[in-house]
Amino acid sequence: MVCNVPGSKYSNLSVRREVREVLDELRAELKISDLNDLLILLVSTYREHTNIISKLEEVVTNTVSKVVREILSAYTNTISKAGSAHTNSISKETGSHTSTVSKASNHHTNSVSMTHTNIASKSGKKKSAWEILVEQKLTCASSVKRGSPERVIESLRRQGAVIIRTDEDVCAVLPEFWFEFKKTLGEVKTPDEREVFGKLKDERMKKLFSMLRKHGALYLDNRSREWVYDYSFIEEPLEREENRVNEYVEEYLEALK
Repeated sequence: MVCNVPGSKYSNLSVRREVREVLDELRAELKISDLNDLLILLVSTYREHTNIISKLEEVVTNTVSKVVREILSAYTNTISKAGSAHTNSISKETGSHTSTVSKASNHHTNSVSMTHTNIASKSGKKKSAWEILVEQKLTCASSVKRGSPERVIESLRRQGAVIIRTDEDVCAVLPEFWFEFKKTLGEVKTPDEREVFGKLKDERMKKLFSMLRKHGALYLDNRSREWVYDYSFIEEPLEREENRVNEYVEEYLEALK
């Protein structure tokens, strides 16, 4: 029970005896002489704890959602490639029959694709930033024409994109494209750009390579002849999940043999 004292900045607070005993024990343990200071400390600590829990819940929810989405995306992509490789193996054994089935399948796929494109065109629905990234593989803040570039890049980061920050620009890279770029570049053992570009057939990979090299985020170690990435420029949160998926696919391919 709280009673206000007229003409005073204090109010009388009545609590049960056992509650007062607990407060006095805590005050003595914390070496706080004034009971008011103890109550203020308890209230402040509770608020801070509540805020921390709320932020942790938000971070955990976003992280788990992002990881699950990227694992499923990478798994689907790699399993699709594994299925194609297995189909090619069967094709060699069965000859023209598989070739005929493949042509029929391609024809059906193209028909469905054309129908889907026509429907999408008629609907006029705007593509999301992630859908654009899937198509373009690389989205830079300087090229964003609609909305806030900073918000677009941050949204892509939360959804699992690899982020590269330089003094000139900030770019989001599709994770699958980024890992493929690293794998392809890993086969090149020379800093000669003509030879590098000869291996990087995709123009977007060439653009990515030039940007990293220009700002010192990528260099070739003279001793090991391996490309070294400066991760002060690069935010790559899902590499471990990609490795886990690759290991699973290798086991899957081994089981098919």
